[in-house]
Amino acid sequence: MEMDNEALHRTRFLSLVLSLHGSAWAAMGKVANPMTGKVERDLEAARGSIDLLETLKVKTRGNLSREEEKTLANALGVLQLNYVDEAARGEQGKKPGGGEPGAPGGGAPGSGAAEAEPPGAADGA
Repeated sequence: MEMDNEALHRTRFLSLVLSLHGSAWAAMGKVANPMTGKVERDLEAARGSIDLLETLKVKTRGNLSREEEKTLANALGVLQLNYVDEAARGEQGKKPGGGEPGAPGGGAPGSGAAEAEPPGAADGA
Protein backbone atom coordinates (compact mmCIF):
# COMPACT_ATOMS: atom_id res chain seq x y z
CA MET A 1 0.00 0.00 0.00
CA GLU A 2 1.40 3.35 -1.05
CA MET A 3 1.35 6.41 1.22
CA ASP A 4 -0.44 9.48 -0.02
CA ASN A 5 1.72 12.54 -0.61
CA GLU A 6 0.69 14.33 2.62
CA ALA A 7 1.36 11.26 4.78
CA LEU A 8 4.74 10.83 3.14
CA HIS A 9 5.71 14.44 3.85
CA ARG A 10 4.45 14.16 7.45
CA THR A 11 6.53 11.01 7.99
CA ARG A 12 9.62 12.63 6.47
CA PHE A 13 9.19 15.78 8.57
CA LEU A 14 8.82 13.81 11.80
CA SER A 15 11.83 11.68 10.83
CA LEU A 16 13.89 14.83 10.32
CA VAL A 17 12.85 16.26 13.69
CA LEU A 18 13.59 13.00 15.49
CA SER A 19 16.92 12.62 13.70
CA LEU A 20 18.06 16.08 14.78
CA HIS A 21 16.74 15.38 18.28
CA GLY A 22 18.77 12.16 18.46
CA SER A 23 21.88 13.88 17.12
CA ALA A 24 21.65 16.62 19.74
CA TRP A 25 20.98 14.08 22.50
CA ALA A 26 24.09 12.10 21.53
CA ALA A 27 26.21 15.27 21.18
CA MET A 28 25.25 16.29 24.72
CA GLY A 29 26.54 12.93 25.96
CA LYS A 30 23.08 11.79 27.05
CA VAL A 31 23.24 8.61 24.95
CA ALA A 32 25.99 6.71 23.15
CA ASN A 33 26.99 7.92 19.72
CA PRO A 34 25.40 5.39 17.35
CA MET A 35 28.47 5.45 15.08
CA THR A 36 31.08 4.80 17.79
CA GLY A 37 29.04 3.21 20.56
CA LYS A 38 30.72 5.63 23.00
CA VAL A 39 29.23 8.43 25.06
CA GLU A 40 30.80 11.60 23.69
CA ARG A 41 30.20 15.26 24.47
CA ASP A 42 30.31 18.00 21.84
CA LEU A 43 28.17 20.92 22.97
CA GLU A 44 28.90 22.89 19.81
CA ALA A 45 27.45 20.07 17.69
CA ALA A 46 24.48 19.79 20.05
CA ARG A 47 23.82 23.49 19.74
CA GLY A 48 24.00 23.20 15.94
CA SER A 49 21.30 20.51 15.90
CA ILE A 50 19.14 22.51 18.31
CA ASP A 51 19.57 25.64 16.19
CA LEU A 52 18.47 23.68 13.10
CA LEU A 53 15.32 22.58 14.92
CA GLU A 54 14.69 26.19 15.93
CA THR A 55 15.06 27.24 12.28
CA LEU A 56 12.58 24.54 11.24
CA LYS A 57 10.14 25.84 13.85
CA VAL A 58 10.42 29.42 12.60
CA LYS A 59 10.33 28.60 8.88
CA THR A 60 7.42 26.15 9.11
CA ARG A 61 5.25 28.25 11.45
CA GLY A 62 1.63 28.08 10.32
CA ASN A 63 2.26 25.15 7.97
CA LEU A 64 2.35 22.23 10.40
CA SER A 65 -0.35 19.91 11.67
CA ARG A 66 -0.98 19.91 15.43
CA GLU A 67 0.94 16.64 15.75
CA GLU A 68 3.95 18.03 13.84
CA GLU A 69 3.92 21.30 15.79
CA LYS A 70 3.64 19.50 19.13
CA THR A 71 6.42 17.03 18.28
CA LEU A 72 8.75 19.83 17.16
CA ALA A 73 7.97 22.03 20.18
CA ASN A 74 8.44 19.16 22.64
CA ALA A 75 11.71 18.04 21.07
CA LEU A 76 13.03 21.59 21.07
CA GLY A 77 11.96 22.30 24.65
CA VAL A 78 13.51 19.13 26.05
CA LEU A 79 16.75 19.73 24.17
CA GLN A 80 17.00 23.38 25.24
CA LEU A 81 16.53 22.49 28.92
CA ASN A 82 19.11 19.72 28.72
CA TYR A 83 21.52 21.95 26.81
CA VAL A 84 21.32 24.56 29.60
CA ASP A 85 22.08 21.83 32.13
CA GLU A 86 25.02 20.51 30.12
CA ALA A 87 26.43 23.99 29.46
CA ALA A 88 26.27 24.72 33.19
CA ARG A 89 28.40 21.63 33.79
CA GLY A 90 31.10 23.09 31.59
CA GLU A 91 33.12 21.54 28.82
CA GLN A 92 34.77 19.12 31.26
CA GLY A 93 31.43 17.56 32.08
CA LYS A 94 31.61 18.65 35.71
CA LYS A 95 28.43 19.62 37.47
CA PRO A 96 28.27 22.94 39.30
CA GLY A 97 29.60 22.36 42.80
CA GLY A 98 32.08 19.70 41.67
CA GLY A 99 29.72 16.73 41.17
CA GLU A 100 30.37 14.17 38.48
CA PRO A 101 28.19 13.81 35.37
CA GLY A 102 25.36 11.38 35.94
CA ALA A 103 25.43 11.85 39.71
CA PRO A 104 22.12 12.46 41.47
CA GLY A 105 21.03 16.05 41.90
CA GLY A 106 22.29 17.43 38.59
CA GLY A 107 20.30 20.27 37.10
CA ALA A 108 18.28 20.85 40.25
CA PRO A 109 16.77 24.27 40.87
CA GLY A 110 19.43 26.67 42.08
CA SER A 111 22.21 24.70 40.39
CA GLY A 112 23.08 27.63 38.17
CA ALA A 113 21.75 25.88 35.07
CA ALA A 114 19.35 28.73 34.33
CA GLU A 115 22.26 31.10 33.81
CA ALA A 116 23.24 29.45 30.51
CA GLU A 117 21.17 30.56 27.54
CA PRO A 118 19.53 27.78 25.54
CA PRO A 119 19.95 27.82 21.78
CA GLY A 120 17.26 29.93 20.15
CA ALA A 121 16.47 31.86 23.36
CA ALA A 122 17.87 35.10 21.98
CA ASP A 123 15.44 34.83 19.05
CA GLY A 124 12.47 35.33 21.35
CA ALA A 125 11.12 31.86 20.57
